Amino acid sequence: MHHKNIIKWIFFLTFTCNQSDHFGVSKIKNWLDSCDWQKHIIGFNDLTENEVIELRKGMEQSASGLILRVWMEVRKIFIEYLCTSKDSPFYPVEAIFQEMNIKLMLVISLIFI
Repeated sequence: MHHKNIIKWIFFLTFTCNQSDHFGVSKIKNWLDSCDWQKHIIGFNDLTENEVIELRKGMEQSASGLILRVWMEVRKIFIEYLCTSKDSPFYPVEAIFQEMNIKLMLVISLIFI
């Protein structure tokens, strides 16, 4: 029977993407919230209230993939920094377990040497 090394967790960190404040994601969120996109829709002012609501929902849904992609890229860079940078407050890291759930929350467990 092969035994794997068992390493005790020292830290458990949780990071949540704040769409209004995050340096990458906030640009997308602020653009959606500003409604600047409406001026690019021909005939927007002629739409019914229900059509406007449906269009806003569609814009938010279509932007969700881009928001997720930006957050995933930043998460990747941040995890790499935590694990490898001598400037990381957790350096040196022996092992790391990370999980991302559907609410755009990043859970990280760091194990130190």
